[in-house]
Amino acid sequence: MIAQKQADLVWAPDLKRIEAQRAFVLDNSFESLFCGGIRGGKTYGGAVKAAVYCIANPGADGVVVGPTNDVLTQATFPTYMKAWPEALIKQWHPADRILETTNGNKIFFRSTHEWQTALIGFTVAFAHMDEAALCEYESYLRLHGRLSQPDFKHMLWLTTTPKGHNWVYREFPSKSKPVFYSSARLNPFLGSDYIK
Repeated sequence: MIAQKQADLVWAPDLKRIEAQRAFVLDNSFESLFCGGIRGGKTYGGAVKAAVYCIANPGADGVVVGPTNDVLTQATFPTYMKAWPEALIKQWHPADRILETTNGNKIFFRSTHEWQTALIGFTVAFAHMDEAALCEYESYLRLHGRLSQPDFKHMLWLTTTPKGHNWVYREFPSKSKPVFYSSARLNPFLGSDYIK
C-alpha cells in the first residue's frame, strides 16, 4: 500500500491492479516514461504521481502539459480531478489554468501547441507531459529549463500512447531511462465489452 500523509490527509491511491502503473508512480528517477495503448491508465498514473509528489513536497510547484488545450480540458485535467484526493484540492483558477493545493503547491496546466509562449515565465519542481508523443520535441527541452525551483527534487515524467519512432522513442531508448508499459487489456476498470 502506498500511503502519503499531509497534516490531516492520509491517502492511499488504488494502484494494486495495474503493476506497471504502480511501478511508474513509485519510480523516483529524474525522468521516466509510462507508455501504452489507449485506456491503459497512463494519464491516471501521471496524475497520481503528481499528487504523491505534492503531498510529499509542500510548496513545490509543477506544470502539466499536453499537446493541445482540448487534450488538457477534455482528458488530462478531468483525470487529475478524479485521481486526486478532494482534501488536497484547494482552488481551481480556470482563467489562468492554475490548480492550488491545500499543501501550498501551484500546478500550471499548459498546452505545448504554442510552446514558445506557453512554457515561459514560471519555475517549477516537477513536470508531467501528457500525450508526449503528440507534443513538440522543443517543448520537452523547454520543460527541462523550467525545472529549477530551489530546494526540491526535480522530476519530469511523460505519459503517452506510442507514435512510431519519434522523439520520445529516441529520448527513452531501452534501459537508459525508466520506461513502463501498459495496455487497455491490463486495465481492470474497463468493461469486457471494451476489450475485444
